[in-house]
Amino acid sequence: MKKLTALILSAAIVPALTLGTVAVANDGDNMKRQSDRQGSQQFMTSPPAGALYADDLIGANVKNRSSGDNIGDVDDLVIGRDGKIVGVVITTGTTLGMGGREVSLNWDQLQHAVEDDDSVFYVNIGEDALKSAPKHERK
Repeated sequence: MKKLTALILSAAIVPALTLGTVAVANDGDNMKRQSDRQGSQQFMTSPPAGALYADDLIGANVKNRSSGDNIGDVDDLVIGRDGKIVGVVITTGTTLGMGGREVSLNWDQLQHAVEDDDSVFYVNIGEDALKSAPKHERK
């Protein structure tokens, strides 16, 4: 009886183990194929349509949308942990590039435009509001 029970258990377990091994092998093959596909996409030969470079944004003028007045310049980009731009640091109130005050704005407050081949940002904030805005502090 013990031999019959062992035979029945073997008949049930061996196919399950075999199928499990095949599944693991298939997962390994799938991972290798994914790795191969990603490897071919590892490098960019050109930027995607509409892409911007950081040096196109840093130094760009920030203007009031309604008046068109220049209210500052982009000094830095704030990038979140997910790699997306979450805000910009702008310097406002400079005279001949001297002085000024750093404040930060959320990325979604800015509207990007290109004027005379230069990046420009428009906001619905006036220079007076920026003067009273909290100073940007790096952490």
